[in-house]
Amino acid sequence: MSNLALEIIDGLPRFVDENYVFASTRNPNKPVAGLAYAKQKVVDHMGSSTPWRLHDLRRTPTTGMARLGVAPHIADKILNHTGGVIQGVAAVYNKFAYLDERRDALQRRGEFVAQLVGANVVAMRSAE
Repeated sequence: MSNLALEIIDGLPRFVDENYVFASTRNPNKPVAGLAYAKQKVVDHMGSSTPWRLHDLRRTPTTGMARLGVAPHIADKILNHTGGVIQGVAAVYNKFAYLDERRDALQRRGEFVAQLVGANVVAMRSAE
């Protein structure tokens, strides 16, 4: 994870005696329980009228990493895809984990997000 992601996670409140960061308040003993419930809480809080899916939380950073020049096989490794860019015979022989490259890609993505968050945002009129 990027330094930014680790900083955010370190700052999140934890349930008493709970090791999971993203445990659901509906069932804190199951770390992936209640994702639809958690998503709905985000939608309610943000007042979003644009429909989105949990899968978009994987698609958006992957697209962003491509924008930053991260190679597709590195993004596949970050997403833990088994049938990504490296397929067939190459996948049989290439078992390299690309840990340094993945770390670098995530750090670059974190820095990009930090710049977005810290940037002055100016509302633009639509070109109608």
